[in-house]
Amino acid sequence: MKKPVLILMLGLGILLGPLTHAATPNYATTIPGVVLLPLHFEGQFTASQDPITRFKLPFAARLIGISVNMQSLGGSSKPTYKVDVENSGSSVLSAPITVSSAATVTEGVIAKPVIVDESVLEITLTLTGTSPTVDDMTVLLTLLRI
Repeated sequence: MKKPVLILMLGLGILLGPLTHAATPNYATTIPGVVLLPLHFEGQFTASQDPITRFKLPFAARLIGISVNMQSLGGSSKPTYKVDVENSGSSVLSAPITVSSAATVTEGVIAKPVIVDESVLEITLTLTGTSPTVDDMTVLLTLLRI
């Protein structure tokens, strides 16, 4: 009699475990409207870009995740590499995302998740230090349509 209970508890732990440890909320597949918006910037950047891109989001949404990946970083004198996302001129993050190592995914902390219909979003890249370089950057916005 103890074996089925143990198996049931183990099964629930396997099913529920990934939901409680995700950096970005995992919405049920029955909830429509989760949109992944990957923005890839190919090539080498040697100076700040404000903005690197600007676009109008054609629907209202809640920003539920943001991550950045830079394939290669260079420079001297401790360069810094920061990415920010602005909604109508105001940052949606608690602080710009600072990328400290190449080819890793860095998550941002969202402070203002609500994006109204037809909002203008901008992605900015800020490089500081001596001769900073970034090669091939990808920003992934995870949105929930509202």
